[in-house]
Amino acid sequence: MIDDLSDSGTMVLAVTGKLILNAISPGTLYTRLISNANPADTSINVATATDWAVGDEITLGPTEYDGSENEKVNITSLTVNNDSTVSVGVDPPIQFFHYGDS
Repeated sequence: MIDDLSDSGTMVLAVTGKLILNAISPGTLYTRLISNANPADTSINVATATDWAVGDEITLGPTEYDGSENEKVNITSLTVNNDSTVSVGVDPPIQFFHYGDS
């Protein structure tokens, strides 16, 4: 039960009946950076991006000691490279360093 006295903040979804969620799961739920992503970069290079589309939102997880350095960006372009990796244009530009394995 949620009432005025609860300490639930603003991240609550209360369902008192039936809840149906519909979505299409992309072919690639996660991938790895194949090169470093540096602050101010507007593109990243990833191993795969099956079913990703311009306008999708992705999250880059932290790769340094500060666990808060994750960030959400929107895909602005997708280009398949000669080696089958994918260059992903992003907006806003990258804020934090993210280590990529080449």
